Amino acid sequence: SPHGKRQHLAVSHEKGKVTILQLSTLLKQADAAKKKLTLTRLSSVPITCSVLSLAANPANEDLLAVCGLRECHVLTFTATGTVSEHIVLTLQLDTGNYLRRAIWLPGSQTKLALVTAENVKIYDLAEDSISPQYNFVVPSGDIRDVCFVLQENAYFLLIMSSLGYIY
Repeated sequence: SPHGKRQHLAVSHEKGKVTILQLSTLLKQADAAKKKLTLTRLSSVPITCSVLSLAANPANEDLLAVCGLRECHVLTFTATGTVSEHIVLTLQLDTGNYLRRAIWLPGSQTKLALVTAENVKIYDLAEDSISPQYNFVVPSGDIRDVCFVLQENAYFLLIMSSLGYIY
């Protein structure tokens, strides 16, 4: 995170595992010319799906969204890098539709958008982790890309469809 004090790196490996590494020891190594660099493993978290993407929350360095094809896992970390909470957001998706990515809303500690080809679901994890607060569906075409803008305490959602329309 931009103002964070941690120097952690989240790595996905073995299809269903996320490992948190401590970067400060690497950054403080005196001899950068060494061929062997050391990273300290803080924790490993098994995930029940193949991990396709990770999204760190810029406004809250304790939160990490881990996405598979049909579900999103939100991990809450302690200051030492261990997981204190694990929330699974399961999307009821039609056949052929899958989770493309997760986006933390700008400036928000708890609002997360899950983007699929058919819709954008926005969750406020502080209130409800089962049902989204908003579910946006484009009237024609598939969703290709999504962008959020925070302006004067109001969020604006821009959606680009496969037919070239911007909503």
